[in-house]
Amino acid sequence: MMQKKNQKQQKKKNANTALVLPFHRMKIVERKQPSFQSLIQKLGKQQDEDEESGIIEMELNELLNIIHNAALDPNIVALYGTFGKGYQFQSGGYAHVEEIRNAIRVFNESHRDHYEPLSSRIGSGDGEGDAQYGENNEAEDEGEEHDDNEPMKRQKEKRKQKLSFAFADTFGNPIDPGNKEYYLASAFTNIHMQNQGDLNMYGIGTTSPFLKGMLDKYGVKVHVFRHGKYKNAPNIFTDSAYTKEHRQNMTSIIESIDEHIINNIIQSRSLYNVAIDIGPSSSSNKSEVGTIKMSDRKIWDNLRDYGTLTGDNAIEIGLIDELSLIDPLDSLLIDAKEKNKRKIRKKSRKRRKNGNGIGGDSSSTSTSNSITDDDNSEKDELNHFRAEKKISLLEYSSLLKKKSKVEETKWKIRETMDTLSRKSSMTETVFGILGYSAPNFNVDEDDYNKNSWKINKEKIAVVNITGAITDSIATSVIQTLRKIKDDKNVKCVVLRVDSPGGSSTASELIHQECKHLPQPVVCSLSNTAASGGYYVAANADRIFALPTTVTGSIGVFGIKLDMSELASSYGVKFDCISTGIHSTANGPFQPLTKKMEMNFSRNVDRVYDQFKQVVASGRSLDLDYVQLVAQGRVWTGEQAKEIGLVDELGGISRAISYAKRNHTSDGDADVEMWPKRKTLMEKISKLLGDNSDGKGMLLFNIIWDEAISLVSDNGDERQNPTSNFESDLFVRRLLADVMINGGVDQLYHHALGTHSIKGGPHANILLTMNETDAISMMLQD
Repeated sequence: MMQKKNQKQQKKKNANTALVLPFHRMKIVERKQPSFQSLIQKLGKQQDEDEESGIIEMELNELLNIIHNAALDPNIVALYGTFGKGYQFQSGGYAHVEEIRNAIRVFNESHRDHYEPLSSRIGSGDGEGDAQYGENNEAEDEGEEHDDNEPMKRQKEKRKQKLSFAFADTFGNPIDPGNKEYYLASAFTNIHMQNQGDLNMYGIGTTSPFLKGMLDKYGVKVHVFRHGKYKNAPNIFTDSAYTKEHRQNMTSIIESIDEHIINNIIQSRSLYNVAIDIGPSSSSNKSEVGTIKMSDRKIWDNLRDYGTLTGDNAIEIGLIDELSLIDPLDSLLIDAKEKNKRKIRKKSRKRRKNGNGIGGDSSSTSTSNSITDDDNSEKDELNHFRAEKKISLLEYSSLLKKKSKVEETKWKIRETMDTLSRKSSMTETVFGILGYSAPNFNVDEDDYNKNSWKINKEKIAVVNITGAITDSIATSVIQTLRKIKDDKNVKCVVLRVDSPGGSSTASELIHQECKHLPQPVVCSLSNTAASGGYYVAANADRIFALPTTVTGSIGVFGIKLDMSELASSYGVKFDCISTGIHSTANGPFQPLTKKMEMNFSRNVDRVYDQFKQVVASGRSLDLDYVQLVAQGRVWTGEQAKEIGLVDELGGISRAISYAKRNHTSDGDADVEMWPKRKTLMEKISKLLGDNSDGKGMLLFNIIWDEAISLVSDNGDERQNPTSNFESDLFVRRLLADVMINGGVDQLYHHALGTHSIKGGPHANILLTMNETDAISMMLQD
């Protein structure tokens, strides 16, 4: 009884809360790359440092889970997104924005029934879960069958609509003409902006540099060998402007993404027909109101030609709801609190009036009127901010992680009790006497029935491939896949690709490893999955992409750099001795010969044929058809679905939901992010390497004591007698070097002032659509 009372009190305490999402401080990544540098930075953070400042680096999937959990949490009644100056939000691209918009849409629609799991729940491997901030909500039942005695309609009536609010000082982004911030904000049900703020809707644009003139000036020759007339990445070296094919492909991509963004803004802002003031009529001085169809592309062209929109312009068109002098969150919270107090007083007066009423008729009339008033109040409440308090993103994330840990422990205890009961009937009897009966034991019966899939310990493994596909990336991914291969509890692998491509050899190695996995592979394409990024995904059982994903680029190129003329102009000559004509072919000061050219061309032809064969086989397409959609051409996710390179449109959440439904016994499973993160102790132990001579343990103790002192209350007055370090800066530099170079001996090298630098090779033939990667790899040679 006391426990239920405490739960009710806690529920009341947490009720009517707004979750604040500070997008102006957020950096969205596929996976964090933890390092000792970031660790020391956190450890050295001053105690009085403003927690409302600084960049919050967050994995996309973590943010999606937080919003999905908020949608299910009855105590979170509103989302409040802050955008600051409108150009501080950092993301990988439009696909990231698209996935966050979809999560916000789920929050806005959480009062309705969905037939697909809302959350791509992260299991214990990453510290996230379906744990909730408050009590369980009826929305948890979404996607499940319902008893006939509890119709869905009744459940819908129990759930109030949740609203989302966004505020920005300005959406006048001078950096991003496509205005990702406003596109994200447009998913919120209400948008507020500072009254002097602007809104830029310039459209999407891109600028490409061309270096041919500069290279010619200095006598640098770049020989390109390519397959695919749309393989435009090396054009930066060989052309002075867009070629016909280059311009055609880029225009197609930009227009496809732009049209998708416009349609989504129209839908989320309900801008189908907008009434605007068209000025005084000719017959009178009264102002007339006209209607414009925002679905007309010409309207958007005119908006972009007009330029920057003022706040009043944006309100008139319907792109903004309110203008505010300052961030209205605090005033909205106060108003909601006062409104709730008035509502409670009104209900109290109604109860007293009904209780003291004389005569059935007057009482009946009074009750009828009160019910009508309440109905109107409920309808009016749907359009207003209901939250009375706020919780920060990091606070809510921490609560979810704690609750997830509690949930994980609870099920581990159940597993232990089940194991002991199977070994001894006496133990089972004792548990039963104590009130812990099989099969659920300490787990609530409803919770057990709803989450019985946890008994099977089935898992979905998510493996990220992020950035250029180099030999080192391939090695890391292959090691991860081989560990997954031996894990019998992993029922499906979700390959998450956000890469413009890279080495053909590295891409082939990952492709073959995926192909030989015993588990099925589902692929989720993020912002970019082109060339080598698509190569590794081509054989997946199912491929998901966002409409704004950039993919395809089925083509190959190789580069041969010749700087001999540049060297000669400065009086530098090169001569060589070799046993074969190709032994110095990759040298930057070796001119290209006919035989070298034939060899380069032959290798590029071979890799291109192989690439097409991989796509044809993996996608079950005719080879001639692949040739038509290949040629290095880049497609958006929407276009790729139309031509058969992608199966479904959707993000990581949808890909994981598909994997659960189709590749697990109960239609649900824990989700683990791979490679699994090591604990701090494991990382330090690995870095210290062999400590058989005692050096490792001694140094570990010194480092650990120093790290602890950095976060102590008197961190500036360290009194640790074992510490020989003189400053925080020295500790940070030392640990940074350990992280980069590794090993106990590096600590001693640091003390002696010596350092080491490591490097690695890469393949000459590239499967990439990114000019920056091409330049970087070329310069590394």
